[in-house]
Amino acid sequence: MATSIVKSRTQKKLLLNMRELAREMGVTEMFVLCMKKAGFPLPGGKATVDWALDWLKANPDFRQADHRPFDKRSKRETDL
Repeated sequence: MATSIVKSRTQKKLLLNMRELAREMGVTEMFVLCMKKAGFPLPGGKATVDWALDWLKANPDFRQADHRPFDKRSKRETDL
């Protein structure tokens, strides 16, 4: 059991790409992409779980729905 605790603490310090970060945080890649669009820094396309959690704490008003990528279908529907 001590090994799993150490591993999880170590995982939080590793630089992860968006897919790995999403998996470690238990969220979708789209959630991490929306964080990035909202200002979460991903230098070199990588970040740590600690950085992500700290950013979320510093941005309590973050909502994924406010930062979704453009959807061509919804644009067409609103133009009609």
